[in-house]
Parts: sequence; C-alpha cells; structure tokens
Amino acid sequence: MKRKILLLNLPGTVGYNRDMYCSGTTKGDYSWPPIDLLCLSGRLAEKHDVKVLDALVEKMTAKECLEKVVKMDIDTVIFITGVASWNEDSAFIKNLKKERKDISIIGIGGLFLFLGPKLMKENGYINAAILDFTSADILDYLSGKRGKIKNIIYRKGNQIIKGDIVPPPGRKFSYPIPKHELFPIKKYELPVIRKYPFANILFSMGCVNKCKFCIYGKGTPPYTFRDVENTIEEMKYLKSLGMRELKFADPSISINKPNLKKLCERMIEEKFNFGWYALSRVDEVDEEILKLMKKAGCHTLFFGVESGDQKILNQYAKGITLERIRKTFKICKKIGIETCGSFIIGLPGETEETVKKTIDLALELNCDYADFAVAAPYVGTALRDEAIAKGWIDKEFKNDIFSDAAQYPIMNIGTIPKERIWELRNKAIRKFHFRPSYLIKRLFRIGSLRDLIVSAKVGLSFFFNTAK
Repeated sequence: MKRKILLLNLPGTVGYNRDMYCSGTTKGDYSWPPIDLLCLSGRLAEKHDVKVLDALVEKMTAKECLEKVVKMDIDTVIFITGVASWNEDSAFIKNLKKERKDISIIGIGGLFLFLGPKLMKENGYINAAILDFTSADILDYLSGKRGKIKNIIYRKGNQIIKGDIVPPPGRKFSYPIPKHELFPIKKYELPVIRKYPFANILFSMGCVNKCKFCIYGKGTPPYTFRDVENTIEEMKYLKSLGMRELKFADPSISINKPNLKKLCERMIEEKFNFGWYALSRVDEVDEEILKLMKKAGCHTLFFGVESGDQKILNQYAKGITLERIRKTFKICKKIGIETCGSFIIGLPGETEETVKKTIDLALELNCDYADFAVAAPYVGTALRDEAIAKGWIDKEFKNDIFSDAAQYPIMNIGTIPKERIWELRNKAIRKFHFRPSYLIKRLFRIGSLRDLIVSAKVGLSFFFNTAK
C-alpha cells in the first residue's frame, strides 16, 4: 500500500538541533537539514508519497505547526526528536494524535536507540521507531510485514516488538539519493559555511572510539561507512541542484582513512569544486590525508579537543594527547584548513585550574571557531551511568532524560559548584570570541553579505547569552 508520509522536524520554543541521534539547543541562530530525515526521504520516496515540514527552521509555533499538519493529506508522520527537546516534542505528538487519530506516528532519534521500548510503553500514541535511518527496514514495516524486523521497534496490540540493531554486510551502506529539494534549502545557515546554498551529507555513521561523555562511546549505533560511488552519485545530484557547499554529518569523517582517501580522489576527479566542512579527530589525520582533503575542497575541520588537562582526557577515554592536538592544529594552519575546536567545561574531576588550562589551550591553538559546552550526562553514555551511580545528577533529573550541553549544568560534580561552571563556560566564550584580534580575523574572513549577517546574528547571540 502506498503511504502518504510527512517527515517532520518539530517546532520548538528555542532553537534545537536534532540529527545523527543527537540533540541540543543551538548557541547561536543557525540550522541545517536533519540528516536522519534527509536519508529517509530518498528511500521512502521510491515507494511512497513524501512531504517534508521543517517547522523549526520555518520558525513555526507549535500551534501553527499543529494546525498545518492536521489539515495535510497524510496517513503517516515520521518525526525526529532528542533528549533536549523531548518534553516539547512528546506534548506536540500527543496533541497531534488527539486531532488525527488516523495518523500512524513513527519516531526517530537517539532516545529510541537507548530507551525505545520504555518510551513507547509510556507514550501509547507512538506506533513505531526507527533505529537505523540508513537501512531499508522501515519499508518492511510500512508494507505491513510483521515479526521481528531489524532496526525497528513497533507496537503489536499490547506488545512492543524490538528488532535488533544490525549493521549491513561488511558494515558498508548505501541508499537512494535523498530528496534535498523537499527541504527549505535556502533557509539553512551556519557560520562555518562560506557559500550558499549548502547541503548536509553523510559518509559514515557511528564511531569506534570510546569517549565516556559521547553517545557513540558504547558502540551504538555501530560504526558503518558509505559506499563511495553512492556518495558521488548524491554529490552529482547536489551539483545539479546548485549546491555550493557540503556539511558532512559524520561523527568523524576520518575513521576509515582508505575510504576517505578514495572519496577525496573521486571528488577531485569529478571536479565538483564543493567547499566542505566535517568533523574529525586529531589522531586520525596526518599531513598527507589533510592535503588531499584540502585539494578535494575541505576548508574547515571540527576537532573534539574537550580539555586542556591530560588527566581529564584520560579519565574520560578521549584517547588523544595534548601533544597530538597541538601538532594537528599546527598542520591544518600550515596547509590552510580552518579549524573548530570543541571544549567541555565541568566534567567530573574538573577544577578551576583544569578549566583555566582548557581556556588557555583554546587561546593557544587560536582555532578559527570554538565551541564551549557544559558537561552533560546524555542518555546512553557511560558518563550518565557514572553520574547516577555516584549521585552527581540532581534528584529532579535522576529519572529525567533531559540533558543539553548548551544549557545550565545539571550535575553536581563536587569540585566546582554548578553556578561557577556556568560562569566559567560563559567566561570561556567571551574570552575566546571577543578578543580584538579574533574579531578582526573574523571580519577579514567575511565573504558575502549573507556571511556577514549570519556571523553577526551568532555573535550577538553569544554576547547576550553569556552576559547572564
């Protein structure tokens, strides 16, 4: 049976980013197409009618979105959610089900990976959940197949059936070209993007590293990588749509270096001339692969630095050294790849001295962008298990799924009060971003009026949000 499906990025009272099983509130006014919904769009469109509503980037209120969806000629809604937005999301979906009892509701997001059966038991209006958005198993469910379907949780009467999370053969995946044109392409903005419009694209999923604060640290979802020619096929399509830049959604694009090398060589061969941005790790790249990435169009890499204290890095299984961090940033600067460093303030064991080391390291690296987050015990992480076991989470949050690295701390780590962690995080943002030398560098980097507007909006957001 042919379905009429709506892929829905729900509205929010604040700016949320929901994709790749993660979620959080944005620290500035920026957004990108959710990769989960993008990947599903092409596969679903081969057999069903598909519509997309990104209510978040369209800046719709919950009321406006509900009224619009209720009137749509659809029979299935696939919505994306996350820990940061779950309370709002669940309320919206519950109201939608009240208004349209005929609609089948399917969820996707990291919450369902770790708490799927529990959430479905507590929220009877959710009919199913997708555990791997790159797989074709959702088509089996939509076709009416029952039994234990891989990568799907679904409701059967009073039973909740959970299929196993099963990676594809050889851990290599591919999927039909996503329907990028169904998304409001021209409304997405990121300060790291140089030329618009840009597209979100996926080359791998999951991670092999064991960082205790990361949702990928326990190996769920399992690491898989995309077929190079399938990726190139999507890039050709993006070129035909007039896309000028790419944002790779991978947790780390450089885990499978041979596959990355092949992709870069093919991008050069095809003469796409895309500029692109990706996440990587300082211990997964060297000068040779970085030069190839640069030649293929890479202009910016995001590295998880996390802390300027080696003991903290070791304690949370980051698996990198301060020496390697400095070396990789130096190579990137040498060959002309801009860098974004992410830093965490308030991990258990943190002291004012270790925070100072982190801020000092950010200034020393002088990366082109910096992200300072509060340590958050995300569902599915070893950090959350430890936080509950050791009583670091406030009673009000112990049984709550909420966590958000951009919001006020919810852990009492003992060595620094929560209020001080928040002050130090805001101090780090101000000290890094409002240096005259940094502001001048950012001004010289501006390449267009839109670039100026996006950067100004983000800068003002940082200023007002950290002045509290």
